[in-house]
Amino acid sequence: MRGTGPFILRRGSLLPSACPSIIEANEPAMSDTPPPPPEGAYPNLQAAKGWASLGNGEVVELAHAAARLAARVLDVLIMVVVFITLLILVIRYGPDTGLVDEPSDWLLDVDAVLRIVAIAVLAVMLVGIVYEVALTATRGQTLGKMATRIRVVGIDDGSRPGWGRSIMRWTIPLVAQIVISPILTIIMGLLLSSVNSRLVWVPMILLGWAPILVVYGFLTWDRARQGLHDKAAGTLVIKV
Repeated sequence: MRGTGPFILRRGSLLPSACPSIIEANEPAMSDTPPPPPEGAYPNLQAAKGWASLGNGEVVELAHAAARLAARVLDVLIMVVVFITLLILVIRYGPDTGLVDEPSDWLLDVDAVLRIVAIAVLAVMLVGIVYEVALTATRGQTLGKMATRIRVVGIDDGSRPGWGRSIMRWTIPLVAQIVISPILTIIMGLLLSSVNSRLVWVPMILLGWAPILVVYGFLTWDRARQGLHDKAAGTLVIKV
């Protein structure tokens, strides 16, 4: 075990000389053969995959896709709880502040319901900035990542990502979800508007989810296990 900055990363020796020692264009050098483990640790580690070289030549063990999925599920559940809590607060105290109408008027006013949901969604986005961006920038971990023992690091030296990279990691999935997905869904809806079938909504939903699935799913076939948001931000997710 060797420390770099505030983090403890799983590292071995340098990769063989055949591997590049300088990382260019946010692409970490990869190796299917990790460095020799300390004596008594993981006797079959040489046969393992999922290792990458940082820009400084250090080797780190990449987080498995299953661990990243588990972390994301936990984070989503946390944000769902936050959303429900904020929605209850808006319903309870919104009329007193003039943000929304009295509850008795909601069933007759669709705009009022949409306004309540919009306020709650906006509040969740603001909380998401603090939760996702701030924790990633300062710790490299959200609560979900802490629970699954993985961490986001920069590919250059394994340090915490910082604000710029964290904002980029957060923005890419957000744009895919709230900009690209609705556009694709609308286009598909227009193309299928003349189709008389109860199942017409199926391709619309699938296409709507496609952008966010591509962003995160890219890590499953990338050798560095980087999602598109990792590629754009120049980050890796490693085991700790």
